[in-house]
Amino acid sequence: MTKEEYYQSSLRRRKAIREKLSDHPLLYSVGKSIHHSYCSLTHSLHTNPDFLIIGTPKSATTALFQYLLKHPSIYPPLTKQIHYFDRYYHRGLSWYKICFPYKWE
Repeated sequence: MTKEEYYQSSLRRRKAIREKLSDHPLLYSVGKSIHHSYCSLTHSLHTNPDFLIIGTPKSATTALFQYLLKHPSIYPPLTKQIHYFDRYYHRGLSWYKICFPYKWE
């Protein structure tokens, strides 16, 4: 499985889990609590990004992202658009860091 295929399958799995949990409010809140604990415990194991891709809509940022995925030394975040600085800043740095791959060195 290539990095791109793994990335796409990961997105599909996350979406399917989110849809299933949204039908059960209690399970959803327990899942969020577990995820918050996971973020707090493991954020130091994740890398910080080395660069950010910033652009306006229709400025080829998706194409640039896809080209960068093909490089063997570049590992993608969990989602293409994390929106930490405009929507999720209140979640804190530990949440931001878990959106990136683990450090292995």
